[in-house]
Amino acid sequence: MRRSPRSSVCAAANHPTRREARRNAGSPSDRRVLLFSARRSLKLVEVRSERRWIDAQQLEPADVVCLTTVTAMGNMVRFLSGSPISHTVLALGHGRVMDVWTNVGVEECSVDEAFGAGVMVAITLRRRGADAAMRAEVCRHARSFAGRPYDDRGAWGAGMFSSQVMSRAVCVAVPGVCDAIRENASEQERDLRFFCSEHIARSFELAGLRLFDREASFAMPDHVYRASTLEYVAHIRLH
Repeated sequence: MRRSPRSSVCAAANHPTRREARRNAGSPSDRRVLLFSARRSLKLVEVRSERRWIDAQQLEPADVVCLTTVTAMGNMVRFLSGSPISHTVLALGHGRVMDVWTNVGVEECSVDEAFGAGVMVAITLRRRGADAAMRAEVCRHARSFAGRPYDDRGAWGAGMFSSQVMSRAVCVAVPGVCDAIRENASEQERDLRFFCSEHIARSFELAGLRLFDREASFAMPDHVYRASTLEYVAHIRLH
């Protein structure tokens, strides 16, 4: 969920630097928690497991990249989900990805653009049981949505509905908000605009490779990161 202007980590005493955060951040098997402190620094919790490393150019079609981003939107996503992951990107292969930016919408871009400044950690996952033809189908659907605008309403709705307490409170206090969010996820509306994890979940769904039972319209980056249908491949070296 981005692209708002990128902010930098404010390194402070007793807090890890950006390089340390990249070195220590963990894979999905770690179930690591990245706590965003009041001092706007990332604090890493739990012991990491062994990991592998690849360059972004080695990404294969339909690989899913889960990112920890340091942006206003990324900070909000981590706060709402309690997850280290704030953004997701779909690889197309040959150094290209499908990304969703807050001020642009769905677009194809280079890995250099996708994994530039503001990205702290990039973890690659791959759909279990998907052959080359299936993965090509995922990429075809993802590309078909290029040019669709960013789904602000859906992003807020996914965050709100990720908490039963929050969703119930809002639906009772302002029922019109919940009605608008549900309408946005309806069959007539759901493919008109996208946020990052919604775009990925929907592309896999249309290719017959659902990532989870949750509706794509309500899929947060953390739902993609934790999906049991995706297996860990490697961390991406960030430059």
